[in-house]
Amino acid sequence: MIRWSVVIPASNEAHRLPPYLEEVVEFFDGRGDSYEVVVVDDGSSDGTAEAVRRVAARAPAVRVLVLAPPNRGKGAAVRAGMLGVTGHFRLFA
Repeated sequence: MIRWSVVIPASNEAHRLPPYLEEVVEFFDGRGDSYEVVVVDDGSSDGTAEAVRRVAARAPAVRVLVLAPPNRGKGAAVRAGMLGVTGHFRLFA
């Protein structure tokens, strides 16, 4: 069972998101608890999903959930992410 689920809503964050994901992964890897990080790409046009997939190739706990354009807003992205995770504790950043 996954203990921690982190949902990160994102829209056009291809450049800023990968370093942040690395920090999140490093934090949870240091704890020893099971976790998942789900980035919800809310209709990005800048390659956000591809950037997340590159991080996920090195960090299997990371995955991307892509919402088709148009951008649906932060609330919709958080909701979709929360419905798509399984952790005992859930948070979003």
